[in-house]
Formats: sequence, structure tokens, C-alpha cells
Amino acid sequence: MSRLEEKCYERMRYREEHIDDILSLLYPQLTKPLEECSVLDMGCGLGALSLPAAARVKRIKGIDLNESYITRCKARAEREGIVNATFEVKSLFDLDGEEQYDIVLCSDVLEHVEDQDGLLQRIVLSLNDGGVFYLTTNNKFWPMEGHFGLLFLSYLPRDKAEKEVRRTGRGKVYNVYPLSYSMLRRLLSKYPIDFEFKPPRNPGKLMYKIGSQLVKTSPFFWNFSNAFQVVGKKRSSLES
Repeated sequence: MSRLEEKCYERMRYREEHIDDILSLLYPQLTKPLEECSVLDMGCGLGALSLPAAARVKRIKGIDLNESYITRCKARAEREGIVNATFEVKSLFDLDGEEQYDIVLCSDVLEHVEDQDGLLQRIVLSLNDGGVFYLTTNNKFWPMEGHFGLLFLSYLPRDKAEKEVRRTGRGKVYNVYPLSYSMLRRLLSKYPIDFEFKPPRNPGKLMYKIGSQLVKTSPFFWNFSNAFQVVGKKRSSLES
């Protein structure tokens, strides 16, 4: 397993172990008890959020385009006797608002989607009035690019970033679309939502603990954070 793969699995384990901390961030925006909530996990991957969250909510559905991930989620749910979680191979862009949820989880997905406006539209469409979403994504201006492990890669123009990825043998294409703090704020501000950037409740590493304290002192420090964690609430039709 490569160093980057190890970091990915380490992050997954951390999220599973701290699912209560993550779900607690939904408050005070969320006004219903978790056990009464329906949840959609957009781009659920291997179920690092949806599988442990199932024990805390009424029902949860995970969708992902990767069939292998969905197969593994289903197998784990069956193995662990999780009966209120369903998983489906589906594109996020096929969501049309026909099904709406109290909570939408969208973790580490936005930076992999070129049509980021379209993704935000699907999040809003998938929420009940007053529903709440949890979104995480990388910071474009964090020096170490998290997907290819190359210093300052996300600072480069896309054509130069792709050349660097190929030159170093890390891949053939730079298929990541990271946002800065100001870019993400502008994107979120287009939609009928009220949102808040929230630091983690239980940051693991010392670096994250320091960062968590800094963003509490001033939102300015979000410009230099490793990643963003956003909780937003869909306004009711009367407020929009």
C-alpha cells in the first residue's frame, strides 16, 4: 500500500471512530433528533460515514458511481446486521429532488467534480426545507496536495499540474478541482442556504489542533486550513 493509500485509510478510520463528533456538528442547524432523520450520503465510497452513522439515524442511503465500493458497503452492512442502510450505484447528477432527506452528507467529493455548481444544486434539491448538509473538501492553497502528494501542485495552472503529475509518475491526469476559501464561499452563496465553516470537534494531529484554534479566533485563518468542513441549512420556501 502506498503512503497516499495509507493516509486515505487512516482518514477513513478516523471518521468512523469519530462519527459522533461529526454528526454533532450538524447542530444547532439541525432541529430534529438524529434518530428521526433520513440521510443521503452522496459519494459514499466505502461507507466510512454512512455505515457507522446508520446506528444513530432513522435510515440512510449511500450512492456512488463505483460499483465495487457499493458492493463492499452492502456486504459490510449485511455482515454487521445493519438493516436501515441501503446502497445504490448512481451518479450524483441523476438526483432530481424526487427523494428528499433531512441530512445530506457530501464528504471529499466536491474537489473531484468539474461541475461544482451542479453538485451544489443536487445537494439543495435533495434536502427537505430546513434540511442540513455536511460538506468537506480540500483547500486549493494548502501546500501539500492531498491526492497526489506533490508540494504546491494545486497552485499550478491545470496544464502545468498535469505535466507535473505525469513527470513524477503519480498519474496521467490531474483530475482534481480544489477550491480556495473565497471560491467555496462564493459557490455556496449562490444557493438558498445558510452555511457555517466549522472546525473539527476532536482534531487528531497537533497541526490540526492548532488550526482549529486559529479559525475559532478569526475566519481569516480558513484561508490557510488543510481542508474545509461546512454545515449548511436549506431555507424554507417562504424564506427563499
